[in-house]
Amino acid sequence: FLVMTPIFVYGTLKQGFPNSHFLKEGAEYKGKATTVQSYIMVAPGPYFSPYVMVSDIHQHLARPIKGEVWLVSAETLTKLDILEGVPDYYQRVTVEVENPEFSECDIYVRRGFIEDWTQPPFECIDEYTEKWAKDYVMPSSRPDGWKERYVEMTLQWKE
Repeated sequence: FLVMTPIFVYGTLKQGFPNSHFLKEGAEYKGKATTVQSYIMVAPGPYFSPYVMVSDIHQHLARPIKGEVWLVSAETLTKLDILEGVPDYYQRVTVEVENPEFSECDIYVRRGFIEDWTQPPFECIDEYTEKWAKDYVMPSSRPDGWKERYVEMTLQWKE
C-alpha cells in the first residue's frame, strides 16, 4: 500500500517547465488548481525562481495562486523537500485549493519575507508562466555555492 501526498506546484515543477522532470517517477498529475487563500508570489531575477511568501503586512499584494496538483510518493516527496531546501529555505505547509479531486494540498512556501522582491522592477504574480521560465537559471548553473548545493542534493537522493 503506497502512501501518496497531494502537492500543489506553482513554478518550475509544473508540466513543461524546467524542473518538471522531478515528477516523472513516483508522481501522478491530478489537474490544474488555484489556491483558495491569497499568497504573494514573485519570480525575481537573476535566477527567475518563483517564490510564494506570506506576510500579514503586505496582504494587499496577495492573490490566489494558479498551479497544478500532483500526487507524489513518499520517496518523491523526500526528493522534493531536498530540492526545495526544507526546512531551511522553504517550508511545506497545507493549503486549501480549488480542484475537482482535492480540497487540500501541501505547498512549498519560502521562509521569511523579502520586501525588495515585491517592488519594481519586480512584480507580484498569480501564475508562473513562460515569461519568467524562459530566463530561469538551473541551480547547477548558478554561482555562489548553488552548484555545490545542487550536487549535494542529488547525492542525497541516491542514498
